[in-house]
Amino acid sequence: MRVLIVKMSALGDIIHSLPVAARLKRLIPGLELDWLVEPLGLPLLQDNPAVDKVFVFEKKKWWQQLRSVSGLPATAGEFSAFVGKLRSRNYDAAIDLQGLLKSSLLAYFSGAPVRFGFKGTREGAEHLLTHRLDVGDYFGNTEHVVDLNLRLADYAASTLLKLVSEKLGIEGSAGAEKPPYSEGAAKPEDLINLPVQDPIYMDEAGLFPLPETRADELAELQSKLGSSFVPQLQNLVFIPGTTWETKIWPTEKWIELGRKCAESGWRIILVGGPAEQLMNERIATGIGAAQTVNLTGSTSIRQLIALFREVRFVVGADTGPLHLAAAVPGCRVLGVFGSTPMRRNGPYGSTNRGINLNLDCQPCFEKKCPLGTIACLRDLQAIQVYQAFSELASSAQS
Repeated sequence: MRVLIVKMSALGDIIHSLPVAARLKRLIPGLELDWLVEPLGLPLLQDNPAVDKVFVFEKKKWWQQLRSVSGLPATAGEFSAFVGKLRSRNYDAAIDLQGLLKSSLLAYFSGAPVRFGFKGTREGAEHLLTHRLDVGDYFGNTEHVVDLNLRLADYAASTLLKLVSEKLGIEGSAGAEKPPYSEGAAKPEDLINLPVQDPIYMDEAGLFPLPETRADELAELQSKLGSSFVPQLQNLVFIPGTTWETKIWPTEKWIELGRKCAESGWRIILVGGPAEQLMNERIATGIGAAQTVNLTGSTSIRQLIALFREVRFVVGADTGPLHLAAAVPGCRVLGVFGSTPMRRNGPYGSTNRGINLNLDCQPCFEKKCPLGTIACLRDLQAIQVYQAFSELASSAQS
């Protein structure tokens, strides 16, 4: 059986979708699983043990080409060839985890006769699906998006296995045999109404399939960390920046938190993208050069995976690298939340935590504060976050 996952962006959302790949591989024997993604998410999926083939959707490139009339024929030709490659895979099913019109269209263009997704997503995307899973309010703040994704994986797997069994049953008179099931894999009858956390699947350590870091990438990271870096010992990663202003805790709060942590013997490693370079430099200077290593703008996604495998703790904003840290076994994560729903989008896993003020206006899920105050973050004090981190660190020792 061959299945296509459509989840193109953003980084954190792709990470929250990785358990779907692991779950489907576990439940459907011999499954060949492809993934459709935009370029930013490619490093997460290349050489990923749960993904067989990756298709890259060049959205930005094609939009740039379409800005000129002369670029229209080239874009049309490239897109047509792209769709042709998708259709040549002869998918049995596609799973739209993006829930937008563009993703449901691509699932449709893939030629997959069976297309799964959530009911109640945006832009009328569900109308291009053949099978819709109703989870109530898909954007609600009561259930984590990873658990919602796993429910969709279960629904897709049980439906596909039953379809195969029914087809083989019809053809049984012609001598067809039912497919064998590998040890530990669920049969169709086992999947009906099976709880998400049932041990037939996997423990948390195997929930997020991730690629390994190459030796040259690891050597480069170790060089940047310096010879004084000792894995697993008093190393704490800060991830202060992200794209929404309503998710960014003020710089002075990060400095205060960093000083408190440094006084307790923690070495602070700052990471982020090029856009956070100035902010993180200010934070590093405020904490003190002797207690910090600033890797902002100088780490690849695979190097971040390697870093999170070596450190013990991460504190950060609701952003892709934070969720990447939460996906790495053994790394404990504290997320600082403002406008986004902590229960739905917090760092996943029983050893990870989120902190917010739980104001009446939270979560608003707005990029700009509707009240113009961003009180959800400005009023969150460094001592509160430090206490939450101390509790997280203490729980790791118990």
